Amino acid sequence: MPDIGALCKQRGWSRARLIHELRRVAKAQGRELPSDESMIRMIREWVNRRREPTAYFDLLSAVFDVPFGPAPLALVTEDPTGGLMAAASEICADAMVRSNRLGADVISQLFDQLKYLSRDYNLQAPSTVIDSANGLRRMSLQLLESTRRPSEQADLYAIAAASAALTASMAFDLDQWGAAARLADAGVSYAELAGHSSLEAWTLGLRATLAFWNDEPDRALSAVDRGLTMAPAGTPRVRLLYIASRAYAVQGDAKSAARVLAEAERDQAVSTDRPDELHDRIGGEFRFDLARSAACAGATWLQLGNGDEAERYTSQALTAFTDLADPQQFSQRVGAQIDTAAARLLRGELTGAEDAIRPVLDIDAARRTVALTGRMNRVRDQLTAKRWQADSSALKLATELREWQAAS
Repeated sequence: MPDIGALCKQRGWSRARLIHELRRVAKAQGRELPSDESMIRMIREWVNRRREPTAYFDLLSAVFDVPFGPAPLALVTEDPTGGLMAAASEICADAMVRSNRLGADVISQLFDQLKYLSRDYNLQAPSTVIDSANGLRRMSLQLLESTRRPSEQADLYAIAAASAALTASMAFDLDQWGAAARLADAGVSYAELAGHSSLEAWTLGLRATLAFWNDEPDRALSAVDRGLTMAPAGTPRVRLLYIASRAYAVQGDAKSAARVLAEAERDQAVSTDRPDELHDRIGGEFRFDLARSAACAGATWLQLGNGDEAERYTSQALTAFTDLADPQQFSQRVGAQIDTAAARLLRGELTGAEDAIRPVLDIDAARRTVALTGRMNRVRDQLTAKRWQADSSALKLATELREWQAAS
């Protein structure tokens, strides 16, 4: 992708001028852009290559007269153990296809592979997850040729959908926004073919998450609304409501965010009576439990600038993640820890914020996802804001966070 910072420098443009040019082109297309504050934040992340400007490729191409498009998905390849796992999955797939038969035992094996992949999502190298998920998707689509039974076809499409969704989620973690969006769209299509409403709702929730992280809350809410039309009662619906709260928060609509959070909490209180195959039986990356919901609520209040409510929920999330002691939820726990630091800064508690953020600085660079670096960027912005500019401790911590991000 072209270097936006370099293109601006060649033209002698400030970021304000770039925003002006983007708004000019957008207006000609009848399109409305986010606030200047949101645009400045997005442009900073584009320039630092922490985010792809997926939804703005056409505008940037028109403004700079240079073609913009998604970067190819980069994979980590140095992982001998992961390579063995991917090879095992491929060999298993070949054996199934060559057997020229399909039955309950084959479908069961495929679902077992899916469950293993989802539950080990955060424990494997990204390349392993992507290779295994792609292999599982190809296998399920090949096996469609071996059956005419609607129930078996539905199962195979469901496995293809879940595999595409896991790959989309990993692409997001790798900061490959364009690839993540396309993979999520494919997952929605497969899930629709499978008639698997829970999986379709989950993948639409991922699509919404990609949108609000890209400062497109309207698009996020549109995906949520679509998901709610088919989401089964219980966890699938609850998860979408929590995602909606975050989109409303990005929109700056505190009233709507509070309303859907209250609705989500009411639904969640009775969701244990409605187990869901995807969230509860396959689990792993597809799981949405009390820890994740509390982290989501904390992030919502943090976006709205309410430090008290944000810390209340992030503290609940940290306690729940600690009680679970599930290494699969590593990145979610760290995200809640960073959000706790941000909440304490909103409350004017620098020492408490440093206590929360300090352990995060020791995390290996390979485990720092785009969601974690994005959260860390917000904390650094807080530390360099006017409120803390005269505090040497705050500025020192901000420098450490900048170095952490540079190494990520």
